[in-house]
Amino acid sequence: MSFTTCRVPGCVERIPTDKLMCYAHWKQVPKPLQKRIYSTWAMLRQAHSSRAVAAYTSTRDEAIAVVLEVTR
Repeated sequence: MSFTTCRVPGCVERIPTDKLMCYAHWKQVPKPLQKRIYSTWAMLRQAHSSRAVAAYTSTRDEAIAVVLEVTR
């Protein structure tokens, strides 16, 4: 299994590469947004189109922004 760090800026928690962020940060993301992350990730894995990349990137960035706002 490969590892990386949580994608929330400043977090150094090691996580599997198939995860977006560490558990502590993930549980701060509202459930509807978590579902959108899963949905856009699945779309990206099925069809690596520019639309899928844009949808996932936008949703990922929104989730990270939510976590940063909560942890201020």
